[in-house]
Amino acid sequence: MLKFIEIKNKKNINVSVQDIVSEMTQYILNTRDFCGNETEAFKDICYDLGIEPSDKLKSIIFESVEDKWNRFRIEAKNNQC
Repeated sequence: MLKFIEIKNKKNINVSVQDIVSEMTQYILNTRDFCGNETEAFKDICYDLGIEPSDKLKSIIFESVEDKWNRFRIEAKNNQC
């Protein structure tokens, strides 16, 4: 899935797509932890990384966010005393 998206990096930072997705996912999860605006966080992280935001990228990132968030919830349930 990730190899089919094109990320236009205006800052010419040499990073992999997976690194970008991971960084963006973590940024939005941090925003979620503090009840912030996740859509604005997506725009902010795109700007910070010099990436043109797109609906396709947003969909991929938010899918990653939901997957990771759900894993956190499962782990939390399993670690209850």
